[in-house]
Amino acid sequence: MTIPPTTSLTDTALVPVSLKARFESLDAERFSVMERLRDSAALTCPFILPKKDQEESEDRRNSYQSEGNYGAISLASKITLTLFPPNVPFFRYELDPATRAELRAILTAGNNDVAAAEKTLDDILRVRSSAITSAISKGEGARYKLFLTILSTLCVGQGLLYIPEEDSDDWRFFRLDQYVVRRGGAGKLMEIIIREQVERSELPETVRNAAPPSGGSDTSIHKSTDNVELFTTVKRTAPDTFETWQEVGGGLAVPGSYGSFKKSNLPWIVATCLLIDGRDYAEGYATQFLGTLRSLHMNSRSLAFQGLLATRKFLVMKPGMNDFRLFQKAQTGDALPGDPEGIKAIGFDNVPELRVAMEVVNGQKRDVGAFFMTYRSVQRDGERVTAEEIRMLAGELDSANAGIYSEFTDSLQKPVLGRVEARLDASRRLPKFPLDSVTAKMTAGVEGLGDAAEANKITQWLSVLAQFLPSAVQTAIKGNVVAIKLGKLLGVDTDPLVKSDEEMAAESTNAAMLNVAPGVATEAAKAAFSPQSQPTAGA
Repeated sequence: MTIPPTTSLTDTALVPVSLKARFESLDAERFSVMERLRDSAALTCPFILPKKDQEESEDRRNSYQSEGNYGAISLASKITLTLFPPNVPFFRYELDPATRAELRAILTAGNNDVAAAEKTLDDILRVRSSAITSAISKGEGARYKLFLTILSTLCVGQGLLYIPEEDSDDWRFFRLDQYVVRRGGAGKLMEIIIREQVERSELPETVRNAAPPSGGSDTSIHKSTDNVELFTTVKRTAPDTFETWQEVGGGLAVPGSYGSFKKSNLPWIVATCLLIDGRDYAEGYATQFLGTLRSLHMNSRSLAFQGLLATRKFLVMKPGMNDFRLFQKAQTGDALPGDPEGIKAIGFDNVPELRVAMEVVNGQKRDVGAFFMTYRSVQRDGERVTAEEIRMLAGELDSANAGIYSEFTDSLQKPVLGRVEARLDASRRLPKFPLDSVTAKMTAGVEGLGDAAEANKITQWLSVLAQFLPSAVQTAIKGNVVAIKLGKLLGVDTDPLVKSDEEMAAESTNAAMLNVAPGVATEAAKAAFSPQSQPTAGA
């Protein structure tokens, strides 16, 4: 990755301790944490955090159960679609009342068209939000890297996402064994050190030949003599400022790699799941259910072996009645001479215990499905399960996701928005606006659940009124206001769908004219054909 030189530090600045030594020190301190998180990954998604020093070509023995993998991927997919819906803004801009009034006064200078001014403000904010959404949706591999980050966070507690500069759309995801972090007492991010292996030809010429060959282990890239260890650090130097630089080998600084970023524009985003103050690493969502996952793995393994035994038959032969060597060398379907009275076939005679084991495994599968909130876990066993029952239970799953949504909103959704917005502002691809007076409110995730709950209350209220006071719905309810309110809560652009006040006024005027016109025509016809209007014979 390339970092723009925007800091006051010089390229020849000396670092007291090499990043390699610092990385190895922090990596050694987290040994027990990594072992526990590797166990969690092995039972859910092993590729998210493989075993230490495991090569790509090595055989990865998967768990005997797939419910953990299915549940983690299903939940990660659902959260990705919820927090970052495709081609739909996951946030909306809100202006504070004072700034809105000031801008409205500027836009209405020389005229009194307040509605047009309001529409102009809303259009500007809508263009900004649409451009940001399009940048995330159309970025090269952006959505997939977001999915991997969320999946890693669910399985092992954290995931590192890198969003490059505007001239590159190659978003990157780093596994937990590729970086170390250090946090303050309140959980604030203080330091990140990333270790990766790059080709020697990718380095600047000034350090290309001086960099020592790689001596570490990294399973993400095939090792070769031309690989060089590259270390990148991201360090907080002020409450709202991070400084970054890169080194190769044992402390050789990479020219042009020093940079400084504001917290809201930090390219490195560490998403967390269950982070507790005072700890450097968060717990994964799956680590809370390691007991059940391990038990399901062992029971599934035992059931698989018992099922294999149940399909086999074993021959017991009485000595001296048949030639044992002939039967030992025989293939299936061979005909052999012998006395059938001296041969007895025995098989697996433990079917009741096998049935009990199957019931235990099925129960644990349902438990794991409930842990990961899969929809198939909410469908009860029955001949008639209504769609409304499934819908209600699925709604309960959304409510149960509120805690996870809250953490992802703070650690991933808002930082991604800030980074992409800063990139587009720097490239002048967004309309200018006083951003200090604008608040970006998330409409997806936990805040989206609140909006959906409010929309549900409004629709229930309207249903009650329509049932008991139907006349009030027609006369007392402001239909246009309700339609716009519901659309805003549900994230729907109502401009092309809901008629404006001017359009409704024009339609009312036309309707009134159409109602008056038939009467006028009737009176004109009567006047034209009345006896007084007919000419006399002598005229």
